[in-house]
Amino acid sequence: MREYLYIDDVEVNSLLAQENKGITTSKTITESNSTSSNHSTTVGGEAKGGGEGRIPFLAKAQGELAIHYDSTNAGDIENTDQTAVDTVLNDYIVTLLEKGLKNKIKNGYRNVDIGDIVNIAEAPHLYDFETMYNSTDHDLLKKVMQFSVKDDIDKVKEKYNNAISKNSSLKSRLKQKQKQEIKEIESENNKSLEGLDSINLLGEYGKKIFPNTIILASNRYIAYAKTKDFRMNTTQLNSIANSPRKMHVLGIVENKLETNPMDTEINDISDISKLGSSFTTALLFNFAIAKVGMLVLKPLVIYYEI
Repeated sequence: MREYLYIDDVEVNSLLAQENKGITTSKTITESNSTSSNHSTTVGGEAKGGGEGRIPFLAKAQGELAIHYDSTNAGDIENTDQTAVDTVLNDYIVTLLEKGLKNKIKNGYRNVDIGDIVNIAEAPHLYDFETMYNSTDHDLLKKVMQFSVKDDIDKVKEKYNNAISKNSSLKSRLKQKQKQEIKEIESENNKSLEGLDSINLLGEYGKKIFPNTIILASNRYIAYAKTKDFRMNTTQLNSIANSPRKMHVLGIVENKLETNPMDTEINDISDISKLGSSFTTALLFNFAIAKVGMLVLKPLVIYYEI
């Protein structure tokens, strides 16, 4: 079994449409799991619909179907049914695609070229720049961290006050040590904030140049996934960001990172078109997310084996 995390149904359907009867198969599945009807509703009254179809929780109907229902609840039933149909269909088209491309999909990295379809199983890191930026806001973190700093300082004060009460002759020296420890705590806190500010800068820049994108990066590939095609919300994605589980990425090899753009100079005006991509890639190299030799993937499907 599989736990699907991501399906780019537009790309998968595009490839499926190019296979024999891809569109027909998908259309048939959709029609067999949906209901077409015309109905009028009155709250607390009766609704009638014509046609033939199948809706979960209701018997198969032919001719005229009459049921009593609240109009809002009916909408919920229809929406729930359509969501279930879409989910099942999307899962199934992955199976159809893998069957149709079984002789073209390469597992792992062996003999992989640009343009190949691959299925790679590794434990990548996930980078969500929008969340990274929002969760490292300087002013907010400063307020939160002040509570921890205050607790640490209070403990230092308590320690030295107890020491002074036992030996008042050393008060001046102990007060000096107390002041020094408090200064070190505050300095360490400021350094932590500076480090988080660097992460915040990465998040701010990243969310602008990689909008609506979550990046997956392993030792040998980097993949740009559309946020909207994930089946997990932000919190759920954060929970698997550094998971040791092997994540399967079925995707197309779009490119390979042959050089570090930070080591490359653009001297010819004809190379100006490379400037934009160099900036975006340079950010990833600068923060050690990307490295030379990595494959660049466009993910079609991402899943865990269960």
